[in-house]
Amino acid sequence: ISLGAGLLLHGEADAARLHIETALELDPQYQNGDLLLVLSLVEQKDFDRALASARELVAKTPDDVTAHNLVAWVQGQSGDKAAAKASYAATLQRFPGDPGSSHSLARMAMEAGVDAAAKDYYEAVLQHHPDDLSTTLQLALLEARGGNGPAAQARLEKAIEAHPQALQPRLLLARYRLSQGEAEKVATVFTGLSDSQREDAAVLQLMAIAQLTQREHGDALFTLEQLTNSNPGSADYHYLTAMAAAGTGDVEKTEAELRQT
Repeated sequence: ISLGAGLLLHGEADAARLHIETALELDPQYQNGDLLLVLSLVEQKDFDRALASARELVAKTPDDVTAHNLVAWVQGQSGDKAAAKASYAATLQRFPGDPGSSHSLARMAMEAGVDAAAKDYYEAVLQHHPDDLSTTLQLALLEARGGNGPAAQARLEKAIEAHPQALQPRLLLARYRLSQGEAEKVATVFTGLSDSQREDAAVLQLMAIAQLTQREHGDALFTLEQLTNSNPGSADYHYLTAMAAAGTGDVEKTEAELRQT
């Protein structure tokens, strides 16, 4: 199985399928093997066999929601969106509040331009899993998409409260603060992060932009040095560094940084 998984990751679907099928002959109850077999068949666009294998997995593990969602996913990959939607809905009937099927149905609703239905799917997840992070973030993005910034902010703040070590809600909230002209609140958003999280490129870039917005050019230079040291080839980082250098009056550094953009 491990060899088959490795081959699949490297795009060698045919060889992967052979290894996985051999492993399943040796141990038919190995669930991960069934999953990988379906993935390899989809990679080969052999959708009929992939769907048959996914349904066999459901028969083996009828109480496993992942197996049921796998059937719907294969149908979607084959282009049969109607069948996929029906399968996801059936899964949701059997496993109320399941994030996987709910999120898939919500995405389909948004693709159809029915954001209200998407919101209902996400809200239903929270009724069963009140602190589900991915669902809360999706709702925040949906609120923002609908122009309801305060509601999006409230969702993000709730996510941070429930998952204080999660980085994504803080990044989204920091971007929202910047979009609202509240650069002075960005540093507070990142309070409580670990040292390694504070060194994350996305965090540093948002901090630098907030510092530049507040004309804290010296602080911005220090922040941007960390970014350019980690990724010296980034034209964006050099451009931001040029802006910070210009703010300090360092013409030579400004010109040097601009030459690297």
